[in-house]
Amino acid sequence: MGDYLAAPRDASSFARPDTRTTKVYHASEAGQVHSSGQPLSSGYRLLSAVCSHQVLDDYSAVALEEAPEELRCRRPACARIWREHANAVNSGNDSQEASR
Repeated sequence: MGDYLAAPRDASSFARPDTRTTKVYHASEAGQVHSSGQPLSSGYRLLSAVCSHQVLDDYSAVALEEAPEELRCRRPACARIWREHANAVNSGNDSQEASR
């Protein structure tokens, strides 16, 4: 499994971003090029949601396990990443316990 981060959507370019509600954390593959078709200079990297390719706020990015469970995106692509990460962490814990 690749290296993933969790971050809320970046709304800094919106004229009137919604600042009243808590934002959902989306999964993002660390180091992937943003792929929404927006023109970017070559070599420029942004965090992009796996579920929608929206630009994410890299200043608010955290490790997947640090994202509060109730604030995690439930779209199929993000949900798959959360599930795979949880399974990988659990299988790692199981193998550590078996070796004791």
